Amino acid sequence: MSMPMSNDQRQPIYLRQSGRKQLTARQRRRVEQKQGRIERLGGQAKETRGPGR
Repeated sequence: MSMPMSNDQRQPIYLRQSGRKQLTARQRRRVEQKQGRIERLGGQAKETRGPGR
């Protein structure tokens, strides 16, 4: 588990939705993109919008 904390917090959402043990590559990329955007915003509005679909 060498992932950043923020991703660890977000991962279970995807795992619950998909019912898989692991994220798909697409989901993981999306998590990283979203996290990067959040960090640029300065950590505002952390969980305002859930993942689309």
